[in-house]
Amino acid sequence: MQDHVTARLPVTHADEAILANVLTRSRTTAGVIDASSTPGKSQVVLTTLNSADISRTVRANSRQALDLCRNWLCDEKNRSAVEWAELIVDINRILVQGMVVSQGGFRIHDATRYPYVAVTKIPAYYDHLCHVLSGLNDGSARRAVVNAAADIIWINDLRGHLFVDACGRTSALLASCILSHYAGFVPHFPMRSLLIGAAYDSRQRLNYAKWLGWFRGLCEAEILTTRR
Repeated sequence: MQDHVTARLPVTHADEAILANVLTRSRTTAGVIDASSTPGKSQVVLTTLNSADISRTVRANSRQALDLCRNWLCDEKNRSAVEWAELIVDINRILVQGMVVSQGGFRIHDATRYPYVAVTKIPAYYDHLCHVLSGLNDGSARRAVVNAAADIIWINDLRGHLFVDACGRTSALLASCILSHYAGFVPHFPMRSLLIGAAYDSRQRLNYAKWLGWFRGLCEAEILTTRR
């Protein structure tokens, strides 16, 4: 999927909400790159960029990735797990372009600072996520779409942290896009620190059930607000 040309679509209200979830919740948008968040990240992140360069690049990349995702979803095809896998990789590649020495890619070092899964488990996590997404279509129940969006953030960012960089932005963009396309709304994501905190239980352990319940509540609150 890497050699296609992405058409620039008009910006809509939904697009603004999606970009807000990607940009205003990201430290990188403010020009801060935490190269210590995952082992190996410091080896691929460009060190010649200043804060203004980083912020400008993040915004341009996010708009390009959104165009790609919107075009892809608007094709209205039933997509296979393999096609979803290619899309997610392409989104991440676009989001990190101009900010890393290569095309980014999947994480290849085990994390020591955060409770991410071992790199040996990344393929299985990724396969599961793409299988979940391949079940989506225009007739999907809203609950199934919300659950899939929650899984995107859980697997790609909070627990799996699949890529060496831009896991948060990749997850926020893809989750927001599928909610917009398949369910007709885009919830307002809180600051990323609050998003992460919602996944921890009282014993300070990542808890999928707690995360899913919280995310469903976030989406239900948005639906109720939209209906007013």
